[in-house]
Amino acid sequence: MAVLTEYKIKAAKSKVKEYTLKDGNGLFLNIHPNGSKYWLFRFSWNGKQTRMSFGTYPKVDIKQARYLCEQANFKLLSNIDPRLKENPTIEPVEEAVDEEQKCTFAQFALHWLEFKLKKLNSKPSKDKKNNGRGSTEIQIRRAFTNDIFPVLKDKSLQSVTRKDLLLIMRRVEERGALSVAEKIRCWLSEIFRYAVVTEGLEINPAADLDIATLPYRRNNRYPFIDVSEIPELLVKLSTYQGSRLTVLGLRLLLLTGVRTGELRFSEAWLFDLKNALWRIPASDVKQLQQVIEKVDNRVPDYIVPLSRQALAIVKELLSYHMKGQRYLISHRTDPLEAISENTLNQALKNMGFKRRLCTHGIRHTISTALNDFKYDKDFVEAQLSHADTNKVRGTYNHAQYIEPRREMMQEWADRLDKWQQEALDKLSNQ
Repeated sequence: MAVLTEYKIKAAKSKVKEYTLKDGNGLFLNIHPNGSKYWLFRFSWNGKQTRMSFGTYPKVDIKQARYLCEQANFKLLSNIDPRLKENPTIEPVEEAVDEEQKCTFAQFALHWLEFKLKKLNSKPSKDKKNNGRGSTEIQIRRAFTNDIFPVLKDKSLQSVTRKDLLLIMRRVEERGALSVAEKIRCWLSEIFRYAVVTEGLEINPAADLDIATLPYRRNNRYPFIDVSEIPELLVKLSTYQGSRLTVLGLRLLLLTGVRTGELRFSEAWLFDLKNALWRIPASDVKQLQQVIEKVDNRVPDYIVPLSRQALAIVKELLSYHMKGQRYLISHRTDPLEAISENTLNQALKNMGFKRRLCTHGIRHTISTALNDFKYDKDFVEAQLSHADTNKVRGTYNHAQYIEPRREMMQEWADRLDKWQQEALDKLSNQ
């Protein structure tokens, strides 16, 4: 388990003798007496303990070091020396060795993954948090490590059979991870289709696997509560004994209707306290990323008018800011990172809303409530940053509706205060 944070690293002072700080999975930070800090990866190769450097800190930050560590461990699982370059030339083998033994599945899988990441990297994106490249790679490497390599690691690419792949699928299905199984099936299909084209593989063993695997039915509806249940949520928020920052974050979601990611990755400079406005760059709005490409980056930013209550929360959150903090709400263990989505959802579970409500479901509840109260649909859609890709120039202009939306959200905030007070009064009279 990783234990280092940017804060701990920066706070680490040099000593008379060189020493190391452990992060996990073989990754260490070495602190030299002269104050320099550099990353080390310790591992065993051919029965001998060895190590390699990942570069100096802060040139290589903790995220990059962990990524390099994960890549190195992934190669070790594939019986590949992590000290080799990313694209080592495969040494010619003796003619007496069977042609099929030249390339193991693990070696080819790494080659395919590199190609897949190049394809993903060719897609335009402004920031890591706005695309799925990093999370996709992590998911693929985890699936290979946990589910695929235990069965296929030492087999040659050409010797993999459909029976081998079905064994992998069954093991994943048996633990109930149908979404993971579906992803693994798709990745295996991509790997062997790629092998057919690049390696001249005659048979694709991953073809038609879907016929013999359990279907994964996507549930795109996040759990949400009825409008009548909002007072219960408000009472639970007001009496919650957990982190104050978490409570304020959940309240801000309820007062604004922004997406969880938009809250988590918002930075202090995006808030105009004088005019009570929250500016979210259009490139950060999940639903607008494809739209932006269509209209040459001319989509206006997502502007969120803040009610008095929402503005007070933002000011309180800013008052808790630490030196170097980037995001409005920091991670509980690392002030340089954003609060995790799991922290917010876990708080809702702790309040008794497990399977009843998640942070994404709050938007649905707000949408239902505002429409039930007969607010103009254009105002509601703009507040929730719903975009019609065919009408983006004509209707997706939040600035047109700033003042009516401000009035709508102020009435909504006042209504929430009223509901909370009535619910608390009712409890005190019981």
